[in-house]
Amino acid sequence: MRSFRSIRNSLIVVFFLAITAFKAAHFGAFTVLHPKQLWWAINFQLPSPDATIANHPSAIWRGSERFFISSQSKHFGNWQFVSLHGFLQRHLGRHYVEDPQRPIALLTNGYITWNVTPGKALPSEISSINANLEQLYRLSDFLKSQNIPLFYINFPHKIHKTTPLLPRGISSDINEMTDKFLSCLGNADIDYLDIRDIFLKNPEEHYRLFFPGDHHWRNEYAFLAFHKIAEKLEKYDVHIPDYVLDENSYDLSDEAGKENFPLTKQSQTVRVGLYYSPVCKDEIRQHYIPKFKTDLTISIPEDRYIKRGTFKESGAIKKAGDGLRKTKIAVNHLVEGKKILFIKDSFGHPIFEMLILGVHEVVMIDMRHFSQSLIDYVQEIQPDVVIIGYHTGFFKTQMHMNFITPTPGK
Repeated sequence: MRSFRSIRNSLIVVFFLAITAFKAAHFGAFTVLHPKQLWWAINFQLPSPDATIANHPSAIWRGSERFFISSQSKHFGNWQFVSLHGFLQRHLGRHYVEDPQRPIALLTNGYITWNVTPGKALPSEISSINANLEQLYRLSDFLKSQNIPLFYINFPHKIHKTTPLLPRGISSDINEMTDKFLSCLGNADIDYLDIRDIFLKNPEEHYRLFFPGDHHWRNEYAFLAFHKIAEKLEKYDVHIPDYVLDENSYDLSDEAGKENFPLTKQSQTVRVGLYYSPVCKDEIRQHYIPKFKTDLTISIPEDRYIKRGTFKESGAIKKAGDGLRKTKIAVNHLVEGKKILFIKDSFGHPIFEMLILGVHEVVMIDMRHFSQSLIDYVQEIQPDVVIIGYHTGFFKTQMHMNFITPTPGK
């Protein structure tokens, strides 16, 4: 006799297929992509040719059978479909959702995270890590020859170092690999700052300062990290004014984020929707808006964008995250002194917003999309300090650290 769970699962799948058929009839036609895998792949075609293509695929696992869903737009109809997908995943008891690009894990506190590769690092990842270390060693040697200090910032991963909260049966060595990576930097006399240490003994606060449905940290967490970065910069004769570090000098506002989609619809939940996790909800990032006087020039050479004004007028917030691939230069006309070259991933955007308030000039680049030789660029702009800031585990992909050898095809 079939168990209640088996019957329930079958009914849910039948319901899902019925809804899917209705949606497909409304938005487009069925397309069989993997006939050998027993389930159909559904590709939604929106009626409007002007729809923005996001191309975020999701996958449902049921035993050995795979059912792909291609969610090709931020259109509300497809967003409902993805949310239904997540709802079914949750009620099927799936705490780990395979995805062709980024698998999703549902932590035991209800938070979602991605890019969790179960078990130990793959040989290809070990090879990339070793190649990245070699790139860092060579970059460090070059900067030492130019008398330019370098320090590496390890931003935290959502999975806490001592309290990972991963679902049963899923383990990850991401923090263990990070410890080894940072140890290698220390052995090579490369200075580093490990932001994981801030809440090493307070995992509850660590998780609170991440978005439940996104792998990024809240700006409140970044502000605490900024204090640690300011302390480290003192070592290199870069002094952040006290008023810039004072939380009372700012208003927290979500005004700048309201013109964008809610953060949750742009990240993990674009694969499983809002109903996969019991705690996920639409959220907009809060930004620190200075109360003190500001006079900044923000420029993006690729866009021929340049604007001078206050923190808000210059586009400091919007231009920090707008066009993630582009080099951004900020000049603070009220602060004298140093120039910092800041090489970062997306975790670095709030740090950039804070650095530019206390440093004369900050140049921010993303190596995934940087087409120039970094050595040539350093010689061109002559920074006083070079900072590399990546979140835990980012070092596992070689394209993130092509400091000496540019990525082929750029």
